[in-house]
Amino acid sequence: MKPMNEAFGRRVLSVIMEFIHREGYADYDGFASKLTHTYIQLLEEKGNPTSEDFSKSAEKIRTNFFRTNRGAKKREFISRLFNKLSTEVREALSSFDLAKRFVSTYFEVGFDSSKFQEERRNIIEKIMTVSKPHKKLIVAFSRLLQKIKTTYQIELHSTKEFSGADIVKKLGNIKIGFQVKSKNDDISEEKIRSTVSHAQEWKLNSLVLVYGREEDKRVKESIAAAYHFFERVNSEGKIYCSVIQPNLLAELFRCYKISLE
Repeated sequence: MKPMNEAFGRRVLSVIMEFIHREGYADYDGFASKLTHTYIQLLEEKGNPTSEDFSKSAEKIRTNFFRTNRGAKKREFISRLFNKLSTEVREALSSFDLAKRFVSTYFEVGFDSSKFQEERRNIIEKIMTVSKPHKKLIVAFSRLLQKIKTTYQIELHSTKEFSGADIVKKLGNIKIGFQVKSKNDDISEEKIRSTVSHAQEWKLNSLVLVYGREEDKRVKESIAAAYHFFERVNSEGKIYCSVIQPNLLAELFRCYKISLE
């Protein structure tokens, strides 16, 4: 996993330490740092964690904090700390940051390209030859999203608001759109620019192009153009854009045992 913004981490730690000191407690074993790690990890995994989520994770931390600070009641302390973090820290992490975090964690991943080459090739060939590849690929990719995090809500063409995205994933209040590119779909640079422009109109926080087609010359040129365009768009911090290349898509399908049947 890539580390979250260091400034944000320092902000979380600062709020936690201030809370501890204002309560008149002392931190002898780095409990504040452990709580910081726990809170950030929850943000990365859930996007919008609840007080219960934080309590369950925080209570698992090994610490002498509550023995050395005898007046501190664990559940009450953790609950009040979560409320403090929610009001003073959450706003510092933008929707762009959360969307980027989710996409980079699950879809900007590396893999050993020297292994399972035949398996990936078979998956791509299946996508290219199956009847109605675009529709089948959307269904298969939605299964992938559900396997990655079953608690997230997946919507398929369910509202006019997102009618231009094949799949919209809700991560708390964050909306991530996936645009599937199967056989015979337009993958021109002009189309990429148009799609990103519309994604901003649909108020998506992230857009991911999914290349479910053979990696020929045209696809490689399209991916190169997308990365070049996305580099500028991402630097603006308005919407986060990314690409899932054919080999990576096949590897994800292989790892999560996704079938196009």
